[in-house]
Amino acid sequence: MSTSCLGNLETAKYRAVSGASHAFGRTPEEAVHVLMKCLPEQLPAPIVIWPFNVGDTFFSDEQINRLRELREKNKLSREERCELEELIDASFEASAARASAIQSIKT
Repeated sequence: MSTSCLGNLETAKYRAVSGASHAFGRTPEEAVHVLMKCLPEQLPAPIVIWPFNVGDTFFSDEQINRLRELREKNKLSREERCELEELIDASFEASAARASAIQSIKT
């Protein structure tokens, strides 16, 4: 079961994760601070921090901004709907690639 300690997702630039718990913050330190408030004394797993709401190797700033624009629109054309679906797929694939990269770092 996932535990979300959150923080302000609109201003968050970093996400900190330990086991199934995660938190968000404007800085890596803030994300870890929020996360630490939710964790038991014994850490369930190492803490991993990565950028959130900003582009990276797996999903660019341009893709994030366009995804956000399309999600905020009230009505989408057929082309925009297709573009939105493609961006959602790309975002999911980026998440999987990010997770794989973290796994290889852990070992």
